[in-house]
Amino acid sequence: MFFCLKAYIDGFLSLIRHVIAIYATFLKGPHVGVLFVAVCMDGNDQIFPLAFGVGDSETNEAWKWFLTRLHRVVGEVDDLVIVSDRKNSIITGVEKVFPNSFHGACAVHLEQNMLGR
Repeated sequence: MFFCLKAYIDGFLSLIRHVIAIYATFLKGPHVGVLFVAVCMDGNDQIFPLAFGVGDSETNEAWKWFLTRLHRVVGEVDDLVIVSDRKNSIITGVEKVFPNSFHGACAVHLEQNMLGR
């Protein structure tokens, strides 16, 4: 399932900085799977939702599926920046679906990875 309201798209394309943070989290309980999330920050540094998706697992194919649908709704955006935790499946999906965008690592995730090791 992919979910994105037209108001989210219009806001992103006209008012929001073109920086998208993507993430996935596991669903627990009677409905297992993965929730894919794409969010931005508005002018007041508040979280601005862009798109959500639900998949079976966090794989290369699942990320490509989510990012392809995200690309369909936002189109080609000049100077687009995508921020993630730099998992290999996300890197692969971004390179294939958003080849002209800059893909950066989330500083919080980098810090947690460094402290964990």
